[in-house]
Amino acid sequence: MAITDILTALFAQGAIGNALYYREKAGIGQKLDLSLFESQVATLFNLSQTYLFSGEIPQRLGLAHASIVPYQGFKTRDEDYILVAVTSEKLWDKFCHIMEIPEFIHDPRFDGNKKRVMNRDQLVPVLEEKIAARDSNEWISEFRQAGIPCGRVNTMDKVFNHPQIKPRNMVVEVKHPTAKKIKLVGIPVKYSETPGSVRLTPPLLGQNNQHPKSEIDFHKPRCFTI
Repeated sequence: MAITDILTALFAQGAIGNALYYREKAGIGQKLDLSLFESQVATLFNLSQTYLFSGEIPQRLGLAHASIVPYQGFKTRDEDYILVAVTSEKLWDKFCHIMEIPEFIHDPRFDGNKKRVMNRDQLVPVLEEKIAARDSNEWISEFRQAGIPCGRVNTMDKVFNHPQIKPRNMVVEVKHPTAKKIKLVGIPVKYSETPGSVRLTPPLLGQNNQHPKSEIDFHKPRCFTI
């Protein structure tokens, strides 16, 4: 399943809830149109607005942020990656002290986010070298203590060993018609009055076939009537 399918489903969930609320209040149903393409466009965020405001085409930056520096992933000594987001001048001051580069605070190349963006190629290699000299746990501990947003880029094994997974029921076991029991991802929304549950397994090959396969038009809206 592509990320665009998931995004469109999430938009649909909110839209259906809004339409049901309107129908309850006004007594009028309505048709909802959603498309994979439009959902993807709606989630481009700052990249889309950069283009619409300036006409400039954003370039590929990997884990880096287009308009805030430093705000990206860095490789540490233990081969992990961490994300660090220095989103204000106050945090930049703290960050430079932790990185042991206090001279960068008032360096005319870096003493403002706009300048750091313009001189990204000079700044980032220095930060990469310094962060690569220590383990991820050390950096995360110091950054968090200073209030600098940061986090580990987790592999799947680390995701599902996170201490929040088990108490929040984010892995559930369900019976499967051919594989006995399988593990599935749990429900991320917790309802106090109507708690949800995972009851069904993914369908078997062809289980829900009704029509011959046809080519999917990803630009064609999906329509619901409520």
